[in-house]
Amino acid sequence: MFGDREAFLNKFRTCARTRPPEHQKLSREIFEREHTKPLFAKHSLPTVHNLYSYHCCNELFKVLKYRTPISLYELFSLSKRPGKETLLISSLPSNCFVHQASSLWNTFRQMVGLYDFNMNQNAYKNKLKNKILLSQQKGDINNWEPLLNFANST
Repeated sequence: MFGDREAFLNKFRTCARTRPPEHQKLSREIFEREHTKPLFAKHSLPTVHNLYSYHCCNELFKVLKYRTPISLYELFSLSKRPGKETLLISSLPSNCFVHQASSLWNTFRQMVGLYDFNMNQNAYKNKLKNKILLSQQKGDINNWEPLLNFANST
């Protein structure tokens, strides 16, 4: 994944014999690096921050759906209200996995409208990845914005 190959090859043809005399002076764009956001969008790659969110939500889905391992399942408390059986009741704010995963889960659950655990695991993974990639591609076409990470989008 190196971006636009032709632009890369043409960028460094700086020998005086290969450039016409009117293009002898090197401009600032010769020394600028290529933006990564278009490459991530083109190849459908999530950022590192969004990979963390993806894996947290994916693992939590498996724990809640299959109730294994039971020791981890017992750390989460599901809502008993009708229509909100997949809503997790968060503990006190902390940096532990239980709180972080609960917050991510409730955000994604609300975005997709996940009301039960009858969804196939592959369908869930596809929806999750698509939502993450969509939230990642918002904003400026070339510059990354930290607020557009999946964990920050509400």
